[in-house]
Amino acid sequence: MKKGGFVKSDKRLWCVAILLFTVGNLYSGNVSVGGRVSLYDPPGEAGPTLMIGVDAGVRFNDYFEGAASIEWTQYKENGKDVTLIPITADLVAHPLGISLFDPFFGAGAGYYYKLVGNENQSSLGIQLKFGLHWKPTSGTGLDFTVQYRIPDIINKPKEGGWSIGGGASGTVGVNLSLWR
Repeated sequence: MKKGGFVKSDKRLWCVAILLFTVGNLYSGNVSVGGRVSLYDPPGEAGPTLMIGVDAGVRFNDYFEGAASIEWTQYKENGKDVTLIPITADLVAHPLGISLFDPFFGAGAGYYYKLVGNENQSSLGIQLKFGLHWKPTSGTGLDFTVQYRIPDIINKPKEGGWSIGGGASGTVGVNLSLWR
């Protein structure tokens, strides 16, 4: 970070935070928070690596959800250590509505922070995902998710990677609106 000011990537993080806060203030309902572990196969020569993260979702109605996540992974690329931290937001569809077995699919965009050796890189990326969420009770759930990510849609739009994994989540009813 530059002394005495924000770098361009800090402004992007603030924009994402403001957007999530604004959407949250327009809605009151069920919020889910969870953790996940995935096997991520990054673009290029690197082999599969473990990716961990946390996510949060707001169910707009029975069929649509807004979701945000932050994840972390490390791997080697061209002999250099790489740390990748995607911060993403998705719109997710649930074609069966709220059910015990809840298939879903979605798409979104995100800010991808990457540290390659000692060089900081950031990019705008996109992702597609699908999976199955199992909700044995109204407050808990487990999911299996497959995702395809393109971490740099501007400079490397044809270089993507798959992740396969799952997670656990808990759901609570809250009022996110400051004006209600």
